[in-house]
Amino acid sequence: MKPLSALLFSAITIVCISCGHHSTPASATNTSVKTVPDTSSSGISNDASAVIYTGQLPCGNCSGVAATLTLSASRQDGFYYTLREVYQGLKSGKDEVITSEGTYTILRGTSSDPQAEVVLLNPEKDKVLQRCFQRKGVEVLQLLDNEQRPLPGAQQFQLRRKK
Repeated sequence: MKPLSALLFSAITIVCISCGHHSTPASATNTSVKTVPDTSSSGISNDASAVIYTGQLPCGNCSGVAATLTLSASRQDGFYYTLREVYQGLKSGKDEVITSEGTYTILRGTSSDPQAEVVLLNPEKDKVLQRCFQRKGVEVLQLLDNEQRPLPGAQQFQLRRKK
């Protein structure tokens, strides 16, 4: 099953790179990679595919944030994400759920790693509304700051691929 998962993520990434919006924040030094994938023999549908990442992220004013990031790729509809964040253990005693949706793109390179693959949420929006995740292998996305640098305690800011 792991080779199939790796193949699925690779195919989605290739589709994202070939059809996505390739914008780069002004302060980033990324260059986008554009290829034309041949997914006809991969067993991956070009109509719609989704990969889900989940994790518990640290929070300054709560006990933690349960995050679920769904990345969808479709040749017809483009590349969309849904991010569901549950802020747990708030002082009010109630959890707060925030769901955001939008587009994403795949960028190549960061200032510290020219080979890094970065998933940029909301590339068309103001930088303060963007989120960046660096792909760490097939199974992990690591949250980056707005300058696409790792956050202190980087391992605490990881989402793992749902199996």
